[in-house]
Amino acid sequence: MIRMEIALFLVLTFVAFVYFSAGQKHSRLHQTFSILLIAVLVHLVFDAVTVYTVNHLDTVPRILNDIFHRFFIGTMVFVVYLFYQYIAVLVEEETGKPRRFDLVAKIYLAAGELGAMLLPVHYAVTEKGNYSDGIHASVCYVSTAFYLLCCVWLLFCHWNQIDGKKKKAIGAALVIEVCVSLLQAVNPTWLISGMGMTLMTMAFYLTLENPDIVIMDINIPIMNGLKVIQLSRIKHPGIAFVIVSGYDDFSYCQQALRLQITDYILKPVDYEEFGICIDNLKILLYEKRVSEEGKAGVKNERVITGITRYMQEHLAEEVSLSVLSEEFHLNPQYISQLFKNEIGVGFLSYLTNIRMEKAKKLLVSTQLSMAEIADRIGYGDYRVFTKIFKKTEGITPSQYRREFLEER
Repeated sequence: MIRMEIALFLVLTFVAFVYFSAGQKHSRLHQTFSILLIAVLVHLVFDAVTVYTVNHLDTVPRILNDIFHRFFIGTMVFVVYLFYQYIAVLVEEETGKPRRFDLVAKIYLAAGELGAMLLPVHYAVTEKGNYSDGIHASVCYVSTAFYLLCCVWLLFCHWNQIDGKKKKAIGAALVIEVCVSLLQAVNPTWLISGMGMTLMTMAFYLTLENPDIVIMDINIPIMNGLKVIQLSRIKHPGIAFVIVSGYDDFSYCQQALRLQITDYILKPVDYEEFGICIDNLKILLYEKRVSEEGKAGVKNERVITGITRYMQEHLAEEVSLSVLSEEFHLNPQYISQLFKNEIGVGFLSYLTNIRMEKAKKLLVSTQLSMAEIADRIGYGDYRVFTKIFKKTEGITPSQYRREFLEER
């Protein structure tokens, strides 16, 4: 059995290496996952140690066995608490609704840890193997049941409001964790609790690192970047690819178009232009997701969806965080954080994007003057509108209209 714990530890160590080397993440969900990842690794160490010590009761001192088992149970209670925390934070970010069970979850955590450290430890010796039982062992079973019920309840209550990929990955992992816990309870000598926890952690990792946007160079080692995109399209058709390359050869551009590349940026990169490109792409992906939710008939609308729809319908009026705060009865800082968590861009970036998109439609479909268009999208001064339009689109509004008419 100890081999399984070692294998699980090595797998999660590799995941931790990839995750932490990718750069520092600052969202609350990433912070929760970072703590969870470290906690599970520590728990797997105690899991492996106790698998050995409990089956060598004749050679390992009783006091040492008890200490290791107390830390094994204590870390397990903390890990399942973090499972709840991760799903609670995910639900809060997806729906905008505050966490309701946090106080109860923390009180139970304190009680569970006290039980793990203070209750008497007892060992059952059988022909199939040894294991801990009695009131001390029941702490892990009751804690797992309590926090998994909290997780299932949160997921069930907000199922329609959570992103499809995320809820499927977490839902499947919860089912596996419940099955593993039941098997462990029925067959205590199997000692497989670490497997369920590792699978849950991996599912959470997939919900974090399932990319919507991939930035790719053409000239990369082993395989051509365009070939990588071609192969990726087979399994991940929804991913948006942006090519950053020093090649301005027309044949590469043709291949990129055939692969439905979102954008092709030449080196040296203008980082301001690159940032605008990525922000616009994030907004496009968000609007696509909202459209899909609308077609699917999702009943419970997410908070961010209502806010962005309000903004689009009131562009000609004053649109600010304070106005949105009064309209939706939410804290301005919370609304600002919602944009970063849900769409991936700041409030002002989103507002500028929808204003520019509305301006482009008005430029090509009407004969309105620049001042009239500026007024319709919320700019009191057309000179400010012209300056921002040129910064985001690379040309002035007049040039944009002229080029469109010339292409007709």
